[in-house]
Amino acid sequence: VRFGCFNNPCKINLDVVRSWVAVLQACEGSTLQLQYPSLIPERSGRRLRGMFEDAGLAPERVLLVDGTDRLDAMRSYNHIDIALDPSPVNGGMTTIEAMWMGVPVLGIRGDRFASRIGESFVTAVGHPEWVVDTPQELVALAQRLGADTDVRLRWRQTLRQDLLASELLDASGLAAASLEVFERLVEGKQ
Repeated sequence: VRFGCFNNPCKINLDVVRSWVAVLQACEGSTLQLQYPSLIPERSGRRLRGMFEDAGLAPERVLLVDGTDRLDAMRSYNHIDIALDPSPVNGGMTTIEAMWMGVPVLGIRGDRFASRIGESFVTAVGHPEWVVDTPQELVALAQRLGADTDVRLRWRQTLRQDLLASELLDASGLAAASLEVFERLVEGKQ
């Protein structure tokens, strides 16, 4: 299984690394691909590799892809089986892009907006089960999904349609709801 995270490396802290190392150690032979346009292996890559090595992961299991543009990043999702969402600051567009490319996004539920945005997105697409409460539950979920090639293939084929059908990409519905809220606010102030 190849896990991936295309979020800004600044979002990856020691707690995230420990959780992800537990996932990789539980999923035999798995690797983690980290990719971001401004990822420079000599700088941020050294920091990331050091954190993963300090947490007990063999260096060859972390793949750092540097300096890619948006199109290359989207193509790279073809090699990712499961995306991992950092916490306490989740991905935004990276979560949607992963799902657009048919890749499930797993994360740990947080206690503030920045750590619940991923949950909002995957729930809107119909997969609230992809967000769990603890690192231990993340490991169990990653093991289960990592072992189920059929379900991952099905998501690869259907997740984009689920996203298109969701409220996340319903521009007119979102605009109408926003207008309704705005009108109520205006009426309340008169």
